[in-house]
Amino acid sequence: MERLLRSAVRALVGITLVIALAGGALVALTRTLGPWALWTGAAIMLASPWIAYAIIVKMYKKKVMEAK
Repeated sequence: MERLLRSAVRALVGITLVIALAGGALVALTRTLGPWALWTGAAIMLASPWIAYAIIVKMYKKKVMEAK
C-alpha cells in the first residue's frame, strides 16, 4: 500500500507540473492569441492541483479499493 501511495504522489506532482506548464504557455502566448489566453492560462495554473487530484483519483481509485 505504501508503494502505491508513493507512486500516486509522484504522479500527482508530475501531472500538476505538466498542467501548470500548459497554463504558463498560454500566458506566454498572450500577445499572439489575445487577452483570453492570459485569463485562461492563469485559471489553468491556479486550478492545476485540483485538476491533477481529480485525474489521480480516477486513475488510482480501483487500485486503492482492491489493495489489501
